Amino acid sequence: MIDKQGYLSKDIVQYENQAQEKFSELFDYYRSVNEFGQDLIFQLKIQRAHLHHWSLAALMIRALSTFQSIYILLKKGIISEAKVLHRTLIEIKYIIVAIEKNNDLAKDYLGQEEVELKRIFRNSQKWPNEIPEGIKMEEIAAKIKELNQQIKNHKIKKFTTKAWATKANMLGNYETYYSLLCLASHANSADVKNHFVFDDNGIISTFKWGPDFNNTPDTILSTIQTALIIIESIGNSFSIDILSNLKEKVEEFKNVKRQHGHNKKT
Repeated sequence: MIDKQGYLSKDIVQYENQAQEKFSELFDYYRSVNEFGQDLIFQLKIQRAHLHHWSLAALMIRALSTFQSIYILLKKGIISEAKVLHRTLIEIKYIIVAIEKNNDLAKDYLGQEEVELKRIFRNSQKWPNEIPEGIKMEEIAAKIKELNQQIKNHKIKKFTTKAWATKANMLGNYETYYSLLCLASHANSADVKNHFVFDDNGIISTFKWGPDFNNTPDTILSTIQTALIIIESIGNSFSIDILSNLKEKVEEFKNVKRQHGHNKKT
């Protein structure tokens, strides 16, 4: 029973079937966009000397796996976690579009691992009790020195999500829709309150949990729009002629969007 095993219960299938029936057009379109993206991956021709090609191809693969994961969550009515992954997809969108606009940013993107490791190791020096047993402070200091040298040699700049959004010319999106999705990602009270059930006097009477399909159309359409932007950017970056097919997909999207009264930008 779902009361005993939650989303891991075999009984969750009945909710998936109900969702598919209720939102069949939306889920069908979602799958068609996914197939469009999958086809694009196999058209990517990477020039070995182009660092941005390697970065963008890997990001496209990550974007598609995230897009597919959101679909799986939405079919089961796991809406909050779907929003968390949509936030991740938007972050990928910022980076892909930014690199499309300036290929040199691929070096900074790939160097973010060194920047983040340096931050973590420095924090470890402040909190020695949190360091796993067997790791010595001298080793951490040596690693920080090594990372500093790598960052200096490759002239790596630190990039925040806001910085990537700015480079992608999507700062407005970052400060509005993306920030809204962060409420779910950080277990903000505004999101957690969705589990409260109020009585007629506005007093919390109980909790609700389990499959939730209230925001499914909005989340589906917003996620699809993010994916279409990513697909367009990847096509442009690799000079792949997807314009006619993309226009067709965008027109389909506009029609579906109008039918569901969805006007949010992602």
